[in-house]
Amino acid sequence: MAFGISEHFSRLFTVTQDYFKMKWKIEKTCRKGEAPRARSGHRIVYYNGQIFTFGGYNPESAAEQLFKELWKFNLITKTWQSIKITGDIPNTLASHTARFCMLEGKPTMIVYGGTGHNFGENNSNFTNLCDLSTGHWTTLGVRYEESEEIDRPAELYGQAVCLVQNRYLYTIGGTTGHFYQMDVNRLDLVTKKWKLLKKGTNGLGMLENQPHEPAARYRHEVVEFKNKLYVLGGGTAQDNDGFDVIYAFDLATNSWINKATHGDSSIPIDESIEEQYPEPRKCHTCAQNGQYVYLLGGYNNTIIFSDIWRIDLSDLQWRKMPQALEKPVYFHDSVLTDDGQVVIFGGVESVQSNKRTNQVQSCYIQVPALRHLSWKSMNSFYDLHTKMPEQLKEEGIPQDLIGQLVY
Repeated sequence: MAFGISEHFSRLFTVTQDYFKMKWKIEKTCRKGEAPRARSGHRIVYYNGQIFTFGGYNPESAAEQLFKELWKFNLITKTWQSIKITGDIPNTLASHTARFCMLEGKPTMIVYGGTGHNFGENNSNFTNLCDLSTGHWTTLGVRYEESEEIDRPAELYGQAVCLVQNRYLYTIGGTTGHFYQMDVNRLDLVTKKWKLLKKGTNGLGMLENQPHEPAARYRHEVVEFKNKLYVLGGGTAQDNDGFDVIYAFDLATNSWINKATHGDSSIPIDESIEEQYPEPRKCHTCAQNGQYVYLLGGYNNTIIFSDIWRIDLSDLQWRKMPQALEKPVYFHDSVLTDDGQVVIFGGVESVQSNKRTNQVQSCYIQVPALRHLSWKSMNSFYDLHTKMPEQLKEEGIPQDLIGQLVY
């Protein structure tokens, strides 16, 4: 396995240069194994060098159109693996939400809400937990007293969630398939109790934002920064929200605040100042890295977006990034890894043909640590995943890195 130090650093330097460019690329997956079918409306989480995806929908699938399955993609070996799942597996497999959390020492995918066959007729307000180390599902035993019925969230899909302090799961908005709403609910994963924090508006079609309250919507995104939940985009079947003014839910006062953002002044204006902001959209995703939030893809009922925008939540300044997705998508999902790599899987790639994809796109939004670069470089030249863990340990590979190959 050994090779010259000069050769290693020559290769490593080439790899590092590519990361400094921060370009999006389609991951070339290993052709030896199986791969998930193209899909949209699924969700993904990240854990230990791998992404895990659950659910999804494809109307052109020869077999079932909703996918009751769990897959993982190893970002080091570029291989897919289907995971056998057992237990209380959710049947709401489209436009649900998912977050990763260590619960009682177990790596857990938290799945909440969503819809099944037929869309809008079989919605959920259950919280399902999947132990990613075993593939076993359980339903979180949330108890409701009669006097607390008001705190029970509605059965919706297309809502947005945010996990705060690895304990509180906040959910905002969503649709029944017939009307939209904007309630703010919180689930305490320790006490297993829901709490309605703010009753929101209801809507049927066009967005009608109020001065101190956002319009009801679905397929938006929510991020937390300095004890406020920021809502980005989203819409209804007919309408989409913009980004010149955004709404934040203050967790200290349980009230909404509207905030004017600042456009990217480096963009020349041809017709309107709106050109300095992201176009209104829904079905996008966001990747948060501290105070920075990256807006990825999406759809406005006409165009599938490939542009990348970043907002700095400390001063609400937008910047259009010079990079773009390799493939424009919506109804996809994305995650940010511990090493600053944004990973996108799936989504709808064509309005005309309504075609889905099963490709993985990725880009580093920060230069990774030298340790990570070295590890990726070694694996690109040697099939370390074919070695026994004991052999890798004897070669001096750290245990946490070995775990990324054999987990």
